[in-house]
Amino acid sequence: GRQMTGQQDKLTMLRNEHLVLLIDGLRSAKEQHYSWLWDILRSLLCETPPGHDVEIDPTHCAFARWLRSVADEPLVRHADNYPLLHQQHMKMHKAAEHLVLTASRQRPIPVSVYDDFIAERSLFKDVVERFERDLWDMACLVDQLTGLRNRYGMLTDLLDEQQRVIREDGSCSIAMIDIDHFKIINDNH
Repeated sequence: GRQMTGQQDKLTMLRNEHLVLLIDGLRSAKEQHYSWLWDILRSLLCETPPGHDVEIDPTHCAFARWLRSVADEPLVRHADNYPLLHQQHMKMHKAAEHLVLTASRQRPIPVSVYDDFIAERSLFKDVVERFERDLWDMACLVDQLTGLRNRYGMLTDLLDEQQRVIREDGSCSIAMIDIDHFKIINDNH
């Protein structure tokens, strides 16, 4: 009973610590990739060749290295957005390559080529952010027993909501309920 629960708690804690390390690696790779995207845009706007560290090949960028480093991680592979993450990463690189090659052959760059790159970049960012949220959900935002958001999950949602309210110049209300003796209800239902 109690010994098994203690072992499960230790396993859950180790799993969560491991997920946090994976998330830290994802964040680092994500930031490097976003910097890469800005480097491409800067080189196009300033009509300079991309810097020596701007790697167009999707298999050699920092994000691809992170993807390869976690390829055998069951916790990552089972995240809902993992396959989409690979796919969108490749599409975004393909659009970047097309943009850079087009820019080297013709100026001005056709609007459709630029818009395609921006659309793929935006989709990539969305998928990365959803994937990161999936990992956080697995790590600490969802109660393993009930499947409901825990305190940390609620705080994350509140921060997201706060940012949305600020961005949209809106308002927000919060209602909280505290149920006394919830254990009795939980044990009976």
